[in-house]
Amino acid sequence: MAEYSSSSSAETVAANSDLLIEILIRLPIRSLRIFKPVSKHWLSIITGHFFALLRIPDSTTVFGLFLHPHSTNPFPELNFIPRINTIHDPHPRFTDLAFFPGLRAHIRIINVCHGLLLCCFGHNHDDNPKPNYFILNPTTKQFKILPRCHISNLICLTLAFDPSKSPHYKIVCVRYTDFVPCYPAGPHHRIMMYSSESGSWKASGEPLAAKYKTQYDAGVYWNGAVNWFNSWGIGDSVYYNVHDERLGNIPLPPIPEGKDWRNQEFRHYGESRGHLHLIEAYDGTHRVDVYELERDYSRWFSKFSIDLDAVGVRRDNPFGILSVARMERDEESLLVLHVPGKILRCTIFGDGTLNKICDLAIPSRLHSGGCINPIESRLKYSWCRSFQYIESLFGV
Repeated sequence: MAEYSSSSSAETVAANSDLLIEILIRLPIRSLRIFKPVSKHWLSIITGHFFALLRIPDSTTVFGLFLHPHSTNPFPELNFIPRINTIHDPHPRFTDLAFFPGLRAHIRIINVCHGLLLCCFGHNHDDNPKPNYFILNPTTKQFKILPRCHISNLICLTLAFDPSKSPHYKIVCVRYTDFVPCYPAGPHHRIMMYSSESGSWKASGEPLAAKYKTQYDAGVYWNGAVNWFNSWGIGDSVYYNVHDERLGNIPLPPIPEGKDWRNQEFRHYGESRGHLHLIEAYDGTHRVDVYELERDYSRWFSKFSIDLDAVGVRRDNPFGILSVARMERDEESLLVLHVPGKILRCTIFGDGTLNKICDLAIPSRLHSGGCINPIESRLKYSWCRSFQYIESLFGV
């Protein structure tokens, strides 16, 4: 009788979707992967977008960093540093990079957004000169190879994904062209867009007049738009609203009194927990100023400033800022710093405590990348090759 009752209870749970979801959302992700083959019903629940939102309601907390070192190799090695935030992550959520064929050897992360990675893979020899692009979820170990967009003069790709609004993502591609019919003579940039919902590419929006040195290789998805910041101070920075398929301008941050734009060092540009940050340092000071952009694009405002002397970063050390990790509680937010041989974290709004995340071997020779300043070129990593790892169950 007891055996029958136990079997009947199990069947009741298995048949009740609401009760089953309440149980499954409490399981670790590794267990969820094991339970997918139990039945089609369980599979549909575990892989559904609604379940992903319930299981990880906050898809913005940063648990680690993927890093490419400076290199002339188009597919540099890929490193992973877990537990940048020990408060919320006592155990690394992801340590295995070997599930995708050739992941370490011939892959390059281009962009990340809410736990999904936009990557390219190829070979270091000439028999496959054009790389392939794919979307990767390192938490679920799923990936999807994207259809080729068959366009030349590609400048950049940026992933646009907001799981709170849609289970589908888009990829914004910018390419260069010398001539656009019915537009003023001169070089332009054209936008192509891929939709995971349709599975295809299309031309999107109006052409952009080509801006010199605008950093299209560092696009950031924020506020429903891909944002490109021109760190050179010449010409406008621009954003592209993905839904409306329209362009807009991003203002420059304020210049501190007594300072000149030519004396600033551009240190970081990125999004965290719905905030777009820009970090600068000026000659003659040993501090960094962190700005945040208003959602209506009206202005940058000063969010906080960190005196590097006060937190223990030596003046004779070059330093780089790899990430700003905003947390649910502002006082737990972190700045991830890189000095020779070490990666450190500094609390932003608290007491400014500086703690070591890990040691690094210092290579005998470093190669500079295309979006770093001369000081950062003396370090192994830079902000534009640092990518936040966010736990995510969303499909690709």
